[in-house]
Amino acid sequence: MRPDEIKQEIGKLNLSEKLLLVEDVWDSIAQSNSELPLPEWQKRELDKRNIKRESKPFMTDSPFTKK
Repeated sequence: MRPDEIKQEIGKLNLSEKLLLVEDVWDSIAQSNSELPLPEWQKRELDKRNIKRESKPFMTDSPFTKK
């Protein structure tokens, strides 16, 4: 089925059916999440942010933190 045909079929669904479909799509994405490629630069950036987050566990630099 081509993407435009899929869109037409989705358009025929009522709201509750569309929501169920979205839920199924998200579940499918979550199951295959480990298959998504992650570039090396992105891995380094995530590691850097994680280290920073672990060094400030109470979000002291948050604009919402009372002073």
